[in-house]
Amino acid sequence: MKAHKKLRLLIIFFVIILLLAGSGVVIKNILLNRITKKVQSSFEYSHLHVSIFPPVLILEDVRARTPSPLFSAKKIAVRISYRSLLTRERPFNVSIERPILRLNGTAAEKEKENGEVSFSLPFSVEAGLIKEGELYFRGKEVSFQSRNINARFSQKKGDFFFQAEAEQNVLSLDPTLPQVEGKVSLSVNRHGQEIIIKRIEIDGSDFNLKAEGSLLNPLNPDLRLETSLKAKASFVVDFLHLPFDWEGEVEGAGILTRSSEGIAFKGNFSSESLVLNRVFLGKVNGKIDFNENAAQTVELNIQKKSMPPEFVRIHLDEDRIAGEAEGVYLDPIMNYLSLPWPVKSPAWGSFSIENEKLQAVVEFREEDFEVESGRFPFDGRVKFNWDGKNEFTFSSQDLSSSFGQINVEGKAEVGKELDITIQGEIKDVKQARQFTSLILSQNFDFPEIRGKGKSNIYIFGDYDFPQIKADFALTPGGYDRFDVDSVEGEVELIRNEFFGRFRIDDPFMKGKIDLFSSPEGLKVDIQLDRGLIERILPGFDIDFPLRGETSGNFEVKLKNEDIQLKSTFSSSLMKFAGKNLRDISGKLEWQGDGLSFSELQFYLHGGVVKGNVSVDLRTEDFDIDIHGEDIDLSSLYADVKGNMGFSLKGKGVLGQDLALGNFEIKELHYTHLQKTEARGQVKLGYSEGRLGLELNGNFLPGKNEFNISLALPIPADDEMFSVDIRGSVTNLDLLLPWKGAKGRVNYLGEVRGGKGSPQIKGAIDFQGSVFPLERFAHALRDYSGLMFVENNKVSFRSLQAKLGGGDVQGYGELEFGNGRVENMDLKIEGKNLLLSPLERTRALTDGSLNLIKDSNRFVLEGDLLAHKLSWRREVDEEFTFYSSPYYQPPEKPGFFDDLTLNIRLRADNNAWMENSLGTARGRFDLTLTGSVIMP
Repeated sequence: MKAHKKLRLLIIFFVIILLLAGSGVVIKNILLNRITKKVQSSFEYSHLHVSIFPPVLILEDVRARTPSPLFSAKKIAVRISYRSLLTRERPFNVSIERPILRLNGTAAEKEKENGEVSFSLPFSVEAGLIKEGELYFRGKEVSFQSRNINARFSQKKGDFFFQAEAEQNVLSLDPTLPQVEGKVSLSVNRHGQEIIIKRIEIDGSDFNLKAEGSLLNPLNPDLRLETSLKAKASFVVDFLHLPFDWEGEVEGAGILTRSSEGIAFKGNFSSESLVLNRVFLGKVNGKIDFNENAAQTVELNIQKKSMPPEFVRIHLDEDRIAGEAEGVYLDPIMNYLSLPWPVKSPAWGSFSIENEKLQAVVEFREEDFEVESGRFPFDGRVKFNWDGKNEFTFSSQDLSSSFGQINVEGKAEVGKELDITIQGEIKDVKQARQFTSLILSQNFDFPEIRGKGKSNIYIFGDYDFPQIKADFALTPGGYDRFDVDSVEGEVELIRNEFFGRFRIDDPFMKGKIDLFSSPEGLKVDIQLDRGLIERILPGFDIDFPLRGETSGNFEVKLKNEDIQLKSTFSSSLMKFAGKNLRDISGKLEWQGDGLSFSELQFYLHGGVVKGNVSVDLRTEDFDIDIHGEDIDLSSLYADVKGNMGFSLKGKGVLGQDLALGNFEIKELHYTHLQKTEARGQVKLGYSEGRLGLELNGNFLPGKNEFNISLALPIPADDEMFSVDIRGSVTNLDLLLPWKGAKGRVNYLGEVRGGKGSPQIKGAIDFQGSVFPLERFAHALRDYSGLMFVENNKVSFRSLQAKLGGGDVQGYGELEFGNGRVENMDLKIEGKNLLLSPLERTRALTDGSLNLIKDSNRFVLEGDLLAHKLSWRREVDEEFTFYSSPYYQPPEKPGFFDDLTLNIRLRADNNAWMENSLGTARGRFDLTLTGSVIMP
């Protein structure tokens, strides 16, 4: 039984073997008869291998029999499944290693016309695989090559599916367009002659393109692709043939088509990193309408941060580029032309580039006419032409800017020559010069010219070193450090040499100035009809406290910061250190830091001063030799009368050496003091900005020595000054309005502060044997006292004296104002005074007197108590006070003429009256009132 089963299994096995063998024969016949015939009709090969189990056909070194398309492969393996054997088409699985396909669009087109071209494989493909393939296509205008292709595909009847990646790809759509290179990944379907592009992505070094669409007629394709692109600006610019230099990245989307009408593209793009000709554009949105056989348009909407929007439309048409601009800043264009562009205003207008030549008509518009960071505003229409190389022209008939309203016309050949004319009203010459300097890239070495007015400017000659001529009439105007109401003139610049001729009319200066400036230095000749010296000298860096109007000729030379000034001048009135100098004339010279006045003469306070003075402000060396006469002291201080003369001579170093001399004052008189004369020596010095003056002298007659030291700031403004006074008076007749006083007065004082509120302090001590009192019969004997002075107040701290044999003590205050005593309050107390207050009266008394003066009264008040009284006057006799035995009326008003009396004289039981009525004894009570002259 077991043996029977084993035999039956063995028979079945052999039957199967026979069936398989039979099948192999059938398959081999099919492969050899059917496939081989089709393969041999299209390809040549070096080896053909057939395998039955599994069914496989392998071709090696395969090459297409037709020249177009030209196909070759290292190895092709064709497999068929057993299931496929039962179908009608019997599709294969194909593996192709290192295939190369070369297509010639022109030849293929001819073959297509003859009905010879087909892109179908000679059999159906269930699954295909391509390894390391290459594709080369050359059409009429389009060429493409791809290497290292790895793909999967299938074909059934007229449908073809293809999915591939290729590492190296080069696409050329047109000879005028740049090649597109990058890695390609795609998925396509073909149905007949139509290829459906489901996905295509090209990743290049400077772009990334994604697309989907359709393609008809691959040999001369009709193409429609919906694209999205991320690319560097340079890729888009090269593809669209846009002018200028672009940087940055762009994103966009659009539709790319190719047809018999050519290649076209419509799309939108945006960027936030675009840089045009080295100028950042900010946020950019735009549109592209590209057609190689028609006008091409690019629109840009530009939005820079915190600036108005800009709009540009560019039309590309063969060799011509045209466009319109709205609110556009032209900095990128001028950068491209390598022209400086210090303009801040936007422009509206049109432009065109044809045969590399640029023509533009633009209108600048500006609302804010302010200069910002060296960029100038403009408003007006300008025509501009550029030949695409080095020559450009420009013109404008009505151009407004912050510096003027001008007409301009010019021609320039970069690197060779300029020819520019500018005419019009200049509102700010300084700004016009700054703009010209920037636009020409020239640094002008000549001093600054300022002002506003009419001007004609010509710029011509060598491009790098142009010659400039200008005539102008400015109101107001200015040059270097001088500003004037009106100036006319001409200037000329030739390389580094500047010539200028100016006619000036101004309250502080009127005259003519000729100027020449070069690298060697500056020379200025001034013919001055009149001018303020305090405005002129600082213009040449000369700091000297001299003020006033002068006239004369000035010659100035400047070289390497060294200034030399020579002048012959005259003036009716000038001020030095705050002092008026009248009818001054002389010669002035400044060289280095040395200032000298020679043949100097001027009138000072009514007198004349002559001499020579020189000082070096750096080394502080000085040399002075001057003398003066008939100087009226009342012009210094109204209450002081007298005429002074002096001589002063010396040389040395300021702060170390002094100028010495003598002085004399005649007819010296101060308010109530008596006339006198003064003589002595004078010392003059200068140190640390202060003038030091010391007078040592004597008031005549007698020995009345004094010393006055004065320190005065130069210039004499409100800074602190100081005066120190000390001395003594032994001739008291010089001090009092009456004569006869004997004694000595010592005084010490100081003055500190500014002219507005000087502070005065001092002390006076006095002593003597006799001090008579005007209109009083008795004098003070053996008197002494101490007084203090503070500003206009004098206080008596102590007063001791003998009066009528008794002791007197006093104290009080005086206040001066307007050159006289305004307020007084003096008190005197005495005991055992033997007095004769009236003629033929005598009294031994105690009492007190109070002398009071203010704005309402000038009175002597007192109360005298007589211990003894002798009265030998008649009852009806008038009262008269005098200090001499005979009545002598004064020749002129005295200080006490306005004094009134209020004095009470009393006596108890020891009062004797003796007259024509007889002799009587009793009490006495008398009050004196009224004027001191007629009490």
